[in-house]
Amino acid sequence: MDTTRFRYLLPNVLTLGNMFSGIFSITLSMEAETTGDTTLAAYFVLVAMFCDLMDGRVARMADAKSEFGTQMDSLTDGISFGLAPAFLMYSWGMPSLGLLGVFFGFLFASGAIMRLARFNVRADRREGPSTHFLGLPTPLAAGMVVSVVLAHTSLTGQATVDSSWSVAALATLVGGLMVSNIRYRTFKDVDWNARTFAGLVVAAAGLGAITLVANPQVALVAGMGFYVVAGIGGGIVHWGRTTFGDENGVDDAYADDGYLVEAPEEQHTE
Repeated sequence: MDTTRFRYLLPNVLTLGNMFSGIFSITLSMEAETTGDTTLAAYFVLVAMFCDLMDGRVARMADAKSEFGTQMDSLTDGISFGLAPAFLMYSWGMPSLGLLGVFFGFLFASGAIMRLARFNVRADRREGPSTHFLGLPTPLAAGMVVSVVLAHTSLTGQATVDSSWSVAALATLVGGLMVSNIRYRTFKDVDWNARTFAGLVVAAAGLGAITLVANPQVALVAGMGFYVVAGIGGGIVHWGRTTFGDENGVDDAYADDGYLVEAPEEQHTE
């Protein structure tokens, strides 16, 4: 009995689990009436993130990487990290905006879809291990949305938020970051020396303190928010270097302001 094909089964099952979680989150968001419904919809996006994290690793361990799996993973991510968070944000904070709320949800979802499409277009040009993402990765963008929703429901016990325009601003900002040329560290090139370890301990202690004082959901917002802001800060520093003529601060990832710029070393971690 030829079992060669079976090694492709588990990675694809995980990818389909990603898609199921995204669709189930969308369904819960559409029908949400209680805080529990909204919270569960957010948690299923986290389940999708876990499946997305594991399918590529399992495929590499089983030597089961394929073009089919790569394309299916990308399409699935569009559902789980584009559409599902958009529906969640609309249900949670933008019903009062009506069609305008739908438009802001569209801005987020379209940012995720274009981020994934840009990745696919440039996939054949990448070589070697990744050191940076170009634009905020879609799972982390979805994680930012989910962390804010979970923190709100946990602290207030309410299924919806009254600050509709704040939610619209969040959708626009995070959607824009996904299609930006801002680079985000992958941390695959981290030099694990004493200084790095000390920084990791300080960060862990800070998140632990936030967890004790507030709750884990707030700590998750803090962690996600720091990563997002750090990338923006790096982009501002790069802009300053290029504007004031520091050519040593310019690298290939920023050599063109066109939309289809992609860090040549980025691997599939969308």
